[in-house]
Amino acid sequence: MIAHEDCPSFPMLADDCLSEVLECIPDPALVIDDRGVIEAVNSEATALFGWPGEEFCGLRIESLLPEDVREEHAEFVRRYFAAPSTRPMGQVKRLLGCHSSGKKIPLDISLRPILIAGQLKVLCCPRDVGDRVEREKRIEALARFDGLTGLLNRRAFHEKLTAAIEDATARSQRVALIFIDLDRFKAVNDTYGHVAGDRLIAEVARRLTESVRVTDMLLRSDVRDSEVCRFGGDEFVCLLEEVPDQQTAVRIADRLHSVFREPIDLGGFSVGTSGSIGVAVCPDHASDAESLIRAADFAMYHAKASGGSRVSSFDAKAHREMQTRNEVVAALPGASSRGEMSVVYQPIWSAIDDRIDSFEALVRWQHPELGSVPPLEFIPIAEENGEIQTIGAWVFEEVCRTLSTWRDEGRHLVRVWINWSPVQLRDEANVDPLLETADRYGIPRELLGLEITETAILETRSSSIQTLSKLRAAGFEVRLDDFGTGYSSLVHMSQLPAGGLKIDRSFVQDFESETTRDICKLVVAVADSLGISVTAEGIETVEQADAMRRIGCRYLQGFLLGSPMSALEASSCLDTA
Repeated sequence: MIAHEDCPSFPMLADDCLSEVLECIPDPALVIDDRGVIEAVNSEATALFGWPGEEFCGLRIESLLPEDVREEHAEFVRRYFAAPSTRPMGQVKRLLGCHSSGKKIPLDISLRPILIAGQLKVLCCPRDVGDRVEREKRIEALARFDGLTGLLNRRAFHEKLTAAIEDATARSQRVALIFIDLDRFKAVNDTYGHVAGDRLIAEVARRLTESVRVTDMLLRSDVRDSEVCRFGGDEFVCLLEEVPDQQTAVRIADRLHSVFREPIDLGGFSVGTSGSIGVAVCPDHASDAESLIRAADFAMYHAKASGGSRVSSFDAKAHREMQTRNEVVAALPGASSRGEMSVVYQPIWSAIDDRIDSFEALVRWQHPELGSVPPLEFIPIAEENGEIQTIGAWVFEEVCRTLSTWRDEGRHLVRVWINWSPVQLRDEANVDPLLETADRYGIPRELLGLEITETAILETRSSSIQTLSKLRAAGFEVRLDDFGTGYSSLVHMSQLPAGGLKIDRSFVQDFESETTRDICKLVVAVADSLGISVTAEGIETVEQADAMRRIGCRYLQGFLLGSPMSALEASSCLDTA
């Protein structure tokens, strides 16, 4: 027994006012003695547990708990009375109580030691948190599961994937990830609306889940576990744990791909759909969750780029190429202004009098980290993202500056040909900046030639002809580059405002073929009849140079006659030109 003076922090209550005090407490309240016996309750407690007051008192507190925890709780009561303390709501482990009907009640508990007539008791206030538990479950579901499909969402799947990889790594096992992206899903949304799109997503999720379930039964000895997740939008991923090899993962991916064979009913009408699927395996292709997702995602995009509706495995070589491309994309903006680019000049020789007739200006890019980036890599990217406008303007001004320097040095000036991209060719407004730059440096326009690929003209024929006409009217010479690669008719030569053309190097390399020789002869003959000069590019041997001379090519270009060189080296060639 504990005397009042031994626990001064505990309130003193008399028996005759206990019931009144308990009824003033808004929560259910029970008074329990050191044996765990309930001595008093308020009406809120009787309502919570469903026991009448007269039956309630005298019960052991464990009677209100499930049988499997009663013994443990009795030990808790003994320990508590040995060292009593006030424990506010939320600081006591949440319990599961029992209603007299047997229904389980989630409870939060507060405990407070009290002295009644000199006897130590505990005031226990249980609170029904069932609604809160349900809310927490709903919140948890929203946090972990996709609301439309009921599948794991990206966050929860990432946690599961991370755990699976850690477990597989510890046991030297493999984990495979299958990445699925619906083909042309946007067209369904745009045509039939988002409600139809949601139905499509939900049905695909159902089919994928069912397919994985069937696969689990068929391949139980090969795969320990699998899980489908909606990764976002029209993307799904499937985790395969303890997959023996990549071939098994691909076989399962093929089975998942089969879910797209049957049309999907969207409520009154059906649509066909397909999916692009990528497969990656850990540790073969990645060692952590994020890297494995990227690898599977890359494999999926490779499948989509190959036409879609197929399964593609991760390819390390293609991935390295993509990484290089991404690095080029990131580094390209501002490269010319940072001084990373330069212009080199390759001589073009007259086949008639064996002298340098002109130069072709070629852009080079030396990045401090990527090193020398080939034009075949960065020019297409520049045309895609519009950076070609900046690069093209910079090259043109650099050529004008070089010609101005050569003129000031008293060099014998020759024409410099500059490559113009399809992007620049589409808009004739791009001609005016050329005029301004040439005039600013005082360069006669006849010394500036523009080379445009045949395919660029064929892609945008009407606008291209307008731009070419404006260029020639302004005094610039125009020449078709890579002639023969665009499969244009020879008749087109008479319709295009160009004064020259270049036979593509592929014809020069294959000149031993009788068919190729006949084509080249015909091109030169038609060009001569139209007053169009012909240049053969890609000359690498004396035999090729002689052959091109014999059929009437006026100009020759290639490594046999001169490699691309700096402006300083090119100026020294002009001394003898």
